[in-house]
Amino acid sequence: TAFDRAERIDYIGQAWYFGIASAMIVFNLLLFIALRDLIYLRYVLFMMAMAITIAAQNGLIKEFVFQDAPWWSTKDVMIGFCVTLILALGFMRHMLKTPEVAPKLDGMARVFTWIMALSIVGLTFNQRLLIQPVTSLLGVATVFIFGTGVVCAWRRQRSAYFFVAAFSLLCAAG
Repeated sequence: TAFDRAERIDYIGQAWYFGIASAMIVFNLLLFIALRDLIYLRYVLFMMAMAITIAAQNGLIKEFVFQDAPWWSTKDVMIGFCVTLILALGFMRHMLKTPEVAPKLDGMARVFTWIMALSIVGLTFNQRLLIQPVTSLLGVATVFIFGTGVVCAWRRQRSAYFFVAAFSLLCAAG
């Protein structure tokens, strides 16, 4: 009985999260269609990757989508986080205009993007060897994204204030 109750509460929380994520994705997709501003599409892709990765981490992808794919179900979470960070880095670069505001950080963001892409390839072939270094890299990349936002805010980049506030909430939730 206690397990059933806990499971229902967990499903309510997940439904709440995925409902909000879906609303944000649809809203920003409609903004992209109406305004033709690429930043909204970048945000939609980032949000979709994040939602799918969280679903994989919670076991929903394994339960409902890839029931008969044990090979993929052992790799989906780590690869999902790499894809999410690649898209987060692209969104950050676009929103904060890092090529103009912080060119050195922009170069580092490009390097992180390539390392994440190579990590996906490596994880596909040898997850056991790479899972710990890639997990550390994901943490470093997250701190880098937050730090880049702070630097851009310090340099009076107006959108950086909103970026840092939103990314802080995302990190706190994580």
